[in-house]
Amino acid sequence: MNTLDPRHSADYAPENIYDILCRHAAIRPDAEALVEGAVRLSFKALKGRIDALGKALMASGVKPGGHVFVVAPPGLMFFETFLATTSIGGVWCGGNPRYKSGEFAHLLSDIDPVLVIVQSPFDDRDYAQELQ
Repeated sequence: MNTLDPRHSADYAPENIYDILCRHAAIRPDAEALVEGAVRLSFKALKGRIDALGKALMASGVKPGGHVFVVAPPGLMFFETFLATTSIGGVWCGGNPRYKSGEFAHLLSDIDPVLVIVQSPFDDRDYAQELQ
């Protein structure tokens, strides 16, 4: 049995995806965890970024159960906001960057987010302006 592989450890029972990240950061901190373009993050570096973002989310008023609405294409920001939000018990709500203004308005009224995070501009749209 390979005890360094978290899938084979008898006492390993993750509760969420953040637990899995923490486990990998502990047993293989320098292994590559995420690559996007020129950005290459180890598990240790990714965990550090997720922890810092989680603290920033809490400082912005996000509490367990609070909704965080994110508009970003699949990529680093999308994944990091998901991990950070769920690591503090928040509810990550993703908005498709292709949605029209009316669809965003419906989602925002339906989920009543504590915080809205956008990657803007993206694809010639200024989401920061559009979602105010």
